[in-house]
Amino acid sequence: MNITLEQKIEPNKAYITGASSGIGAAFAKKLAKDHDIVIIARDTERLNQLAEDIKKNSDSKVDIIEADLTKSTDLKKIVKMVTTDKNLSLLVNNAGYGTTGKFVDLKIDQEINQINLNIVALVRLTHAALTNFKSKIGGAIINVASIAGFLPAPYNATYAATKSFVRSFTEAIHKEYKDSGIVLQTLCPGFTKTEFQTRANFDESKIPGFLWMDAADVVKESLEALEREQSICIPGLANKSLTTLLDVLPKNLVQQIADIMLK
Repeated sequence: MNITLEQKIEPNKAYITGASSGIGAAFAKKLAKDHDIVIIARDTERLNQLAEDIKKNSDSKVDIIEADLTKSTDLKKIVKMVTTDKNLSLLVNNAGYGTTGKFVDLKIDQEINQINLNIVALVRLTHAALTNFKSKIGGAIINVASIAGFLPAPYNATYAATKSFVRSFTEAIHKEYKDSGIVLQTLCPGFTKTEFQTRANFDESKIPGFLWMDAADVVKESLEALEREQSICIPGLANKSLTTLLDVLPKNLVQQIADIMLK
């Protein structure tokens, strides 16, 4: 008997990391329509504001967890919750950040923290959710990567490398669970209107307008792809076209283009 995604993830409770703004907040607002949600981030004030906004339009329960997933004590706390929550149905690993600049000029502790958040926390939480799902019919995990994960990115090296890992890791685990009722998706957005670029000291004015997407549109495409059990979602026609082009162009040419764009 075929089991629909709605059946797989009952009862509905979604955990969302990096939920205080951007794509994470957009996931929280969308998922609260038919899920109880747990929103996780460092900024409690913004989480409280998000929860208030959600409660105006939804009857779903919203739990707020303040946590810095680069800190082992906070990460262990969230891992325990994800592992043991009997109502867990969906995990969105969205927390992450990037840096820009020549690698040697960046603060190495910041780069290591980026790896810890973008990779280590994501891997631990994915393992926790899968451990939880083993005793159920199924569940779903969305790991947020980036189209940057499709190429080496000079001046954005650590970030692109972490997202390449997320892409490879999630696609592999998706295949391990292909027939188990557990769905994993790699979400690879392109330029999205969030605070990410500001935090990464990225000059947004250099990117053509047609390449930008709203976070809500990214989330909409992601959840539609999840319903179809797609292992990878690249939202937006421009992003799909770009990643297709990257696959066919010679690697040395791709690297030259990336160098010119990101410098």
